[in-house]
Amino acid sequence: LKDHPAARPEEAQPELQSTVTPLGDLQRVMSQRMTASHQTIVQATTVADVDMTEIVRLRERIPASFTAFVVKAAATSVSDFPLMNAKLEKDEILLYPYVDMGVAVACDDGLLVPVVRHAESKSLAQIHHEIKEYSDRAQNRAISVEELRDPTMTVTNSGVFGSLLFTPIIVTPQAATLGMGKVAPTPVVRDGKIVVREIMYLCLSYDHRFLDGATAVRYLQNVKAALEDPISLLWDEER
Repeated sequence: LKDHPAARPEEAQPELQSTVTPLGDLQRVMSQRMTASHQTIVQATTVADVDMTEIVRLRERIPASFTAFVVKAAATSVSDFPLMNAKLEKDEILLYPYVDMGVAVACDDGLLVPVVRHAESKSLAQIHHEIKEYSDRAQNRAISVEELRDPTMTVTNSGVFGSLLFTPIIVTPQAATLGMGKVAPTPVVRDGKIVVREIMYLCLSYDHRFLDGATAVRYLQNVKAALEDPISLLWDEER
């Protein structure tokens, strides 16, 4: 009788070897900064749902990205909530007189965060073109160290990868990071009726050592209001 296959002794399996990959330069910097943030900052996060329907309609005529709209709204809202654009140094709070907004940009081996300088004084178009240029150059690692230096706040958009909402991590010494989820058709109630609107979740992480929840929530609601009435972001009044 021939041996039945099930009766044969098991063949020796080759030993599986783990793969060891050293950290790349960007990963090493990220590891150091995230560790420093975790050890230093007391982080809390608040979330708001934002009706982006009017912006979706505007983008049929204006080619500005969602990120550009959020950067514009976040930067201009700082004038009413200056603590959001600050840093804690021992027992003192330093308030910046400008908003240098870091914008996270994905590249092949990680994230770069180039800075839109004085974002509070720039038009939506200027912000859009600057972010696009940074994004294009990030793919070729053609961004200088100076262009990455010392943001006072950060906006990061994981919505482009399909994320609904998340908890963005603050990079010390900044006080806040604003995270964008995806813009998606969502059923909501308006005037007692269920309608479909373009909804995005904004996730604001803030340094709870000196920023209280009320200030953070009020700031986020200010950003939400600006995005839901985007004409205010197109009209650059003197402040």
